[in-house]
Amino acid sequence: MDYQVNGIYEIAVKVTNMASVSKRIKFVPPATEMFTVLRVKYPSTKTGDVAPGMSLTFAVTFQAPSFADFDDFVTFITEENSFKLPLRARREPPIINLVNPMNCLNSWLGDRVDMAFRCVNNGGDGGFKFFCERDEDDSKQTDPDTIKIGSFTLTPSEFYLYSGNAIDVYVSFAPEGEGELVENLILACDNQTSEFYKLTGVGAMLDLDIVSVDGKEVDFKANPFETMFFENTNPTSESRRTVKIRNSSPIAVLFHWSVYKQKNTNKITIADEQPHYRISPNQGKIKGGETIEFELFFCPQHAEPYFEFADLIIEDIPINSVRSPPEGLKNFAASNQ
Repeated sequence: MDYQVNGIYEIAVKVTNMASVSKRIKFVPPATEMFTVLRVKYPSTKTGDVAPGMSLTFAVTFQAPSFADFDDFVTFITEENSFKLPLRARREPPIINLVNPMNCLNSWLGDRVDMAFRCVNNGGDGGFKFFCERDEDDSKQTDPDTIKIGSFTLTPSEFYLYSGNAIDVYVSFAPEGEGELVENLILACDNQTSEFYKLTGVGAMLDLDIVSVDGKEVDFKANPFETMFFENTNPTSESRRTVKIRNSSPIAVLFHWSVYKQKNTNKITIADEQPHYRISPNQGKIKGGETIEFELFFCPQHAEPYFEFADLIIEDIPINSVRSPPEGLKNFAASNQ
């Protein structure tokens, strides 16, 4: 029965004497207030005797205070024995198909990822509401349709799903710290059942590292360097060196190289048209966890020293995700907000 809260439902009950002699039948009504016995009728208006083939009739009403399951019984007593008539109120329970955990993948610090998670009800109708696992987090909520907890924002926090229907649960992930971030929620159903859910995501910082030079492994973090020297090279010819750079961040990055002659530490320098050095590939993408090899070429025009500069420009990431950014990068980010 798909009963509703505070709805009143009634069934008729008939108890027939199948014996060959009369029976005196008494009954004990249900113990809970949800079930009530009404309109009791014996074959005889004077006694509680039920003749062979005759029946005792009455009605049982049920009023639901919630969508939970309810059980009780009516006890019948005769001269020889007693028996119970079970009373059960059952509503087809909702069966929710919603991925757990709701994984928001990776996001740069200072950026945001928006995810949609499909929630399908393969069971009966039901109402649902998300709660924070901790009471102190629940007390901070101000929007009845949204939950904001840690680095996550979830909406809608409350919804009703009819059997076979679906809804998208939207989660925004704006990491407040680096590494894996997890928050716990409770999805409660109006049939007084609940299930724990997790929101997960990884806050990422840019992590590029030189791992080898000319095929030899180096520890750039322990022994950083800023200058690469090339062997003497005849004019109009070219010499070559290689550098491998690993992207230890979980997110792919777009890049391009800027090679120029004069360095200005207070701003980003645009590549010169005719430098004496070039780098291949000049632009592209480094996937998360990928190592890519760059070829550096020196192409002098005259027999003289050439001191020039190259910047690896990472595109489309927030300044918050860069560790100890140089002043030029800070100024560039501030001017483009």
